[in-house]
Amino acid sequence: MARPPIDYGQKIKDILQHVGALPEEADRPLEHFELSSEECWTLRNYVERKILDSSSYPGVAKKHMTSLDRMLLVNLIETFEQFLKETAAVCVDHLARCVLDDRFDSFPISGSIIAAHFGAGSPGKSLCESAVWLNCKVINDRFRRLL
Repeated sequence: MARPPIDYGQKIKDILQHVGALPEEADRPLEHFELSSEECWTLRNYVERKILDSSSYPGVAKKHMTSLDRMLLVNLIETFEQFLKETAAVCVDHLARCVLDDRFDSFPISGSIIAAHFGAGSPGKSLCESAVWLNCKVINDRFRRLL
């Protein structure tokens, strides 16, 4: 009997429903980064123990671990990017009430983007969540302008 076709579009939509609330550490960038990165290593160690201890097919186990390692690398990069955003947001929140110069101009933002992040609760989160934080030069320039 043939397996029914998989609706990948629906599977992707379903993934978005599996999001839980942020942990209490989310308000403290370094603690949030440590928690998130530790979760990656814990997951890897758990899966490695389960697969390698019980697998009678070592080649398949190695292939799955390699796939998991690639996914975890992407997750660790995203975790670090989130750390940079959260740190910059804290800086913006502390500086916003103290300075009136152009240091926030380096954050690209449009009306539709700020509207989407309006519920963020702080100017820092609104400014920092909307941008990508993967280019080292841009990241350094943003922090240099802030600080």
